[in-house]
Amino acid sequence: MTSIDPALIEILLNMAESDVLDFKRDQYPLAGATDDQKGELVKDIVAFANAWKTTDAHIVIGADDNPGARATVVGVADHLDDASVQQLVSAK
Repeated sequence: MTSIDPALIEILLNMAESDVLDFKRDQYPLAGATDDQKGELVKDIVAFANAWKTTDAHIVIGADDNPGARATVVGVADHLDDASVQQLVSAK
């Protein structure tokens, strides 16, 4: 699993959703998911990858957008394996 910088997460939680930031309340399903469900993750990653930007893009999973205020952290029960995500995206 990739190391998570708490300071970066705090900065992101205080930002509004944009072309480079998306909040997802629930974890993307992967194990046992349908192709359509897996496609949601791929679609979001490809959208950020293809968008013109001058900074890194982030998907924050386990947080609810709260326009005008800090996003609300709800957490996730399961974490996606980095290798599984990379394999899925590479295959598509």
